[in-house]
Amino acid sequence: MNSTGFRQAVVDALGKVAEVQAGTWALLDAPPDMVDPPVYVVDWADPMHQVSSMCADQAEVVVVVVAAHFADAAANYPTVEAMVDGGKTELAAAGLRPWQVLRPVAFPLGQLTYLAARMHIRALIDL
Repeated sequence: MNSTGFRQAVVDALGKVAEVQAGTWALLDAPPDMVDPPVYVVDWADPMHQVSSMCADQAEVVVVVVAAHFADAAANYPTVEAMVDGGKTELAAAGLRPWQVLRPVAFPLGQLTYLAARMHIRALIDL
């Protein structure tokens, strides 16, 4: 698998979430200037790649789970929890189970602040 294939596999898996298919939640394959929550935003983690062996790197993608504008944070914990649960289920089914999910916090994106959790997914990338 290469970098593009890995990122696209994550996007494809999240595209199978029922609410994404129904149009209730959005899915973006790269970070935008601003979003209209609820939305999954797929981005590269930092570091993007780490040396794993002489033949492969470990790459990491982060899925930013944007539930709401931060001003509405408390009322939207159920949304971020449902988005994390739905995303983890489809990612695991695709063999891309997140190795960690970080709690919902104030997350700046563009000029606005949102309530967002982050799911981190790792995969080996061939050299």
